[in-house]
Amino acid sequence: MPPTAARIAALATLFGLALLSASVLPGSVDAASRFLLEDYGASCLEVALCSGLAARRALPAGRTPKTVWNVFLVGVAAAFLSDLAAVCWFMLERARGLLASPALFAQRIADCRRGFVLLLIVAAFFCVLGAAGFQGRTEIAAAFRRMTRPGSFWTIVFGAPLALSALCATAALAGGYFLFLPPLLIWVYFFVLLFASKRRHVVRHRRTTVGRG
Repeated sequence: MPPTAARIAALATLFGLALLSASVLPGSVDAASRFLLEDYGASCLEVALCSGLAARRALPAGRTPKTVWNVFLVGVAAAFLSDLAAVCWFMLERARGLLASPALFAQRIADCRRGFVLLLIVAAFFCVLGAAGFQGRTEIAAAFRRMTRPGSFWTIVFGAPLALSALCATAALAGGYFLFLPPLLIWVYFFVLLFASKRRHVVRHRRTTVGRG
């Protein structure tokens, strides 16, 4: 693991364990503060885990899948985990006494099912857009270099939702919504794959030297 990633993982682990330890101290904080400590502690541990996994898997140096169908499977996983995170979050709120009304809880669970279908449609829509001219097994990091990044059209089509997903993941981390961070990171990866599949290739022309006799 690179030194920087190792330091981030170590610091995030220490902060996460410290926050979780503070949340279980008897009589140290009120209920609302304890919930915040638990949420931010879990978020820190997720950052530590993601830092370690990303460094070991070397995702920036990876390649896109062979077909766009594999990217769609990533989108399906992101949609499913997003729905699961929402259900688990509502269950957590109910367990904490923040969602006391059974009718409201049932309504939110029903909304999650409809949201899952909507997210599947979103994943399918973007995969259909990226299917034409999909570049499988191409370097992901090259899509973020100035000379080989996608053209303006694909930068808007896939770059905008990529930036939005990254912004939402940052907001989830800052807000302590630890259950939503993993699916949002998968959405980021989903749009990274589609964005990288539209990278440009630099054509290098070789100069031919003709010897004179």
